[in-house]
Amino acid sequence: MSTHLPRPVLPFLTLLSLVALVAAAGCEKKSGAEAMLDDLKSTAKGALDSAKATSSETRAETEKALSAKVAELKEKIDSLEHEARSLSGDAKRDAEGRIATLRERHQDLVRRLDKVESASGDAWKDAAKGLDGAADDLRGAFDKAKARFN
Repeated sequence: MSTHLPRPVLPFLTLLSLVALVAAAGCEKKSGAEAMLDDLKSTAKGALDSAKATSSETRAETEKALSAKVAELKEKIDSLEHEARSLSGDAKRDAEGRIATLRERHQDLVRRLDKVESASGDAWKDAAKGLDGAADDLRGAFDKAKARFN
């Protein structure tokens, strides 16, 4: 018995083998759309990671600036209290009352700063804005009190 295949079957099997090889190779590669989708996912993930890092840096910088503002106001109030020691009579009592009010408002700022530092998610942004506004208000009150002493 002969093991030779008829001539017309041989090209068909060769072609079938080549198609199978190409198909197998194509299974390992992703389609153009799949590759683009993977690239897009990778780019989006990188952008998100970058945004998170930037947000963390921005939050840390904001908290540091607010903390410095609160500390600066404490120093100003301390300085004003030192100046008020040289006053006497009604002026001294008035100064002491204003300084006590400034200290109470400063303590409120310290509590707000704690809330900013412990806030999660986007809540810290609102807390930070509130603290910043309250610090500006206290600075205005300080300026008015200082003007009365001069």
